[in-house]
Order: sequence, then C-alpha cells, then structure tokens
Amino acid sequence: MKNKFIIAGICLMFILLAVQSKAQEKDTIQVPRWEVGADLLSLIDKNSLTPYSLFGRYLLNPTGDKKSHLRARIGFNGFNYLDTANFGTAIEHDSRAFAFSVIVGYQKEITSNDRSSLYFGSDLSFSRESSNKKWDIPGPLGVQGFEDYSHNKIGLHALAGYSYSLGSRIRISLESSLSVFFRREIFDQDVTYFAFDNRLYEDSSASRIDSRINPFHQLLFTYKF
Repeated sequence: MKNKFIIAGICLMFILLAVQSKAQEKDTIQVPRWEVGADLLSLIDKNSLTPYSLFGRYLLNPTGDKKSHLRARIGFNGFNYLDTANFGTAIEHDSRAFAFSVIVGYQKEITSNDRSSLYFGSDLSFSRESSNKKWDIPGPLGVQGFEDYSHNKIGLHALAGYSYSLGSRIRISLESSLSVFFRREIFDQDVTYFAFDNRLYEDSSASRIDSRINPFHQLLFTYKF
C-alpha cells in the first residue's frame, strides 16, 4: 500500500511538472518575436527610400516591460527601356536604371500600453543608384554616345516612432527622423550629335555631407508572428 502511494505521488509530480512546462511553453508561444511588412510611403513615392522593399523587426526581450528590437530593411528599384524617346524629341536611346538599399538598426520603447507605444532608435543605411543611356543612331542626322551616372549614399538616422496595434498581429508605425548623409556622385558623358557637329563630354565626380529632418520617414504596416 505504501509503495502505491509513493508511485501515485511520483506520477502526480510528473503530471504537475508536465502541465507547468506546457503552460510555460504556451506563454512563450503567445509572444510573437518576428515582424515583417512594408513601408506604405515609399510605395506611393512619398519619401526618398527605395519603393520595393521588405522591412523586418525581431523582438529581443519578450518578457521585458519596455520592448527593444533589432530591425532591417532591404529594397530595390529599376527599369530597362529600349528605343525610348529622349526628353520628348525624335532622338531615341536605350535607358537603364537600378537602385538598391540596405538598412540595419535598433529601437527601444520609451512608453507603452496594451495597443500603442512610443519608441526611439537609430538606423545605418547604404544605398546605390545607377543609370545608363546609350545612343547608336548612324547617319548624318544620327547620334552616338553614352551617359553614365552613379550615386552612393551612406546615412545615419536618429528615429522617433509611434506604433499602434490593429489586433494581436497587425501593427502600423509612423516614424520621423533626423538624418546625416555622406554622398558620392559620378557622372560620365560622351555624346555626339552629327547634325549639329556638336559633342557633349563630361567626366566629373563630387562628394558632400548633408543632413535632413523628415517628419514622415516611414509609415510601416507589419505583421507579427
């Protein structure tokens, strides 16, 4: 009889431990740590960031009172036009352009409640834009040559944001920024217009540092999982 009570006690202990472990596991699963979405402002061309992009956040402290996240964004844009009209004239050319950007950063809540939060953070960004035009029209009225342009930019952004949860999974966030940029631009042109016996030639580069305050830096629509 005594052995039965001991065995029953051990079984009850294992059951209680299993229930407690399951409850803890359930509590952990209920806190989404990943978040992905898009910037609505760049999709409608209302900021200077690349329009086609994916934004993500990862929650570092799911049990903390003031949440902190690692964040990243990658984006691109581009086109490839063949035999297009140049500035509305009859002179045609091939035109190509491509742009991409990579942004990484960190954010931390200042204050929060069940549905909304205020936070601050910083981002480090790198972007590159390049374009190429080519003319190859022979004859006395023809045009031949090329035009190349590239623009590299490194930015440091101080952020302030407000987030509001639309249910348990959907969140919308508006961010403002103070940004400092280092830019380098390279322009190379060699185009000859035979009809006018005119040649346009330029090979130049320029670097500069500038800053900008942007009250509408990003409008993020994200899904938590």
